[in-house]
Amino acid sequence: MENTKITKVIRDGKVAVLISVGSGLGWSTGIDNIPNSEDLNVRELKERLLFDPKLVEIVENGRTAEITLEWKEENLGICDFTGETNNLKIIWLEQGTEFYVSNYEGYETLITSKDFFIA
Repeated sequence: MENTKITKVIRDGKVAVLISVGSGLGWSTGIDNIPNSEDLNVRELKERLLFDPKLVEIVENGRTAEITLEWKEENLGICDFTGETNNLKIIWLEQGTEFYVSNYEGYETLITSKDFFIA
């Protein structure tokens, strides 16, 4: 997979971020569990899963059943190591917000820098 800048959906200064809100493997965090992940550009794959405009459009329009194994391979170049698509939700974050995705048994949560403590 070539290294390209990730395109994001931005509206009114906010960026669409996709996460899984149900139990299972996790959406972007599921990649951490696949064998031979050292052979993949894990960061780029995670960014595509978090921000891909085609995925955002599909989720917004309630068409997550379209995200099949074949669709993932054709559009994202990935195998099925992501969570169930019917649990996908869009979270809108202010552009430039630093965050990471936390996963507990497949339920993903966005943790932003405003949530950090300072020692």
